[in-house]
Amino acid sequence: MYVIAQRGVFGLSTRALNYVWAGAKPVGQSWPNPYTANAWMIAADSGGADAGRWVTHKRNVRADLRAAFGDGIDRIDAVAIMTDGDDSGSEARAWYGDIFFSDQ
Repeated sequence: MYVIAQRGVFGLSTRALNYVWAGAKPVGQSWPNPYTANAWMIAADSGGADAGRWVTHKRNVRADLRAAFGDGIDRIDAVAIMTDGDDSGSEARAWYGDIFFSDQ
C-alpha cells in the first residue's frame, strides 16, 4: 500500500511510503525504494508464515513519514493499493479490507 503526500509546486516532489509484505526483510525494517528517491519501503509483513490468513495492521503513518522524509508531512493526498510479484518473478493474490486513518 502506498501512502502519498504531494510536495512542491504541482506535486513534483511527491513523497510516498510503500508498506510491503517482504519476502526476506524482517517486519519493521525500512529501506529506500530501488526505483525512486521519493519513496520509502517499510516491511509490514515478512516471510510466508501468515500467507493465506487475514492480517490486520495499524501504523503511525505520520511518524513513518517523518522517519522516512524528516520534513513534517502533515497531509496525505492519496492512497494506492497494488499487489504484484514482478520483482521476485512470482504470482500474488491479495484481498484488502477497509483502510482508514485517524488522529489516534
